[in-house]
Amino acid sequence: MTALHAWAREPTLRYAAARDSPEKLVVRELPASEAFYTAIFQVLQVHQGGEGDDYFWFAPSVTISF
Repeated sequence: MTALHAWAREPTLRYAAARDSPEKLVVRELPASEAFYTAIFQVLQVHQGGEGDDYFWFAPSVTISF
């Protein structure tokens, strides 16, 4: 099992709906999640759209918060 598979199996993410964003991930460790999603979106050539103290986002429909 790779580290990514072990990470994916841990219950660190849960889905939460928001009025302004149909897809929102709520995570336990924001810095680790930001590094992970930044690497994925860089491959897809999607730049980070913005961030705050407890969230970051890549597109209007993808928001990740603590």
